[in-house]
Amino acid sequence: MIPHAHVRVARWGLFVLAAWMTHIGVASADVAPDVRRRLDVCIDSQMEHWIGFYKTAHANPELSNDEVESATRVADAFFAAGLEITREVGGHGVVGVIRNGEGPVVLIRGDMDALPITEETGLPYASNKKVTRTDGTRTGVMHACGHDVHITNLIAVGRFMSSHRDQWKGTLMLIGQPAEERGAG
Repeated sequence: MIPHAHVRVARWGLFVLAAWMTHIGVASADVAPDVRRRLDVCIDSQMEHWIGFYKTAHANPELSNDEVESATRVADAFFAAGLEITREVGGHGVVGVIRNGEGPVVLIRGDMDALPITEETGLPYASNKKVTRTDGTRTGVMHACGHDVHITNLIAVGRFMSSHRDQWKGTLMLIGQPAEERGAG
C-alpha cells in the first residue's frame, strides 16, 4: 500500500467505528461532530507510527498456528493502550478488552496469520521469510490478503477508543485471531 492508501484505510475504519458508536447511542449525538475532528487529529498525529507498525507486520508474517511474534506485538500494543489482555486464546490468539461502564458489548476481530506465498512486490519492507512445507519444498510467507492491515487497524482502534473513554460507554473486545486461513483459530 502507498502511504495515501494507509491514510484512507485508517480514516475510513475509525470513521465507520465512530459513526456506528453514535448511531447505537454509545456516543451521544452532541459529541458526533467532535468525534470526526478527534479522529483526524489522532490519525494525523500517529500515522507514521501506524505505517511503521504495518510495515513490521508485513515484513514478519507467520503462518497459521505459528503467530508467536505477531501475537506478542498485538498483546504488547494492547497493553500499552491500557487494555485488559488474555493470551493464547484458540492457539496464539490475543483478546484485548476495554470495560467502560454500562452499554453494548462490541467485538472487532483482526486476523494475524499469513499465507505460504513468496512475496514478489519489490517493496523495501517485503517479506523474505521462507518455510519448509510438509512435502519438503521451500516457499515464502507473506500477508497476501491484508491481515497486516487488520492487525494495524485493530491496534489503532484499541488505542483510540482507550484514549477517548469519555466519548463512549460499553465494552469493546478486540481479538487478534490466529489461524484464520485454516479455520482453526
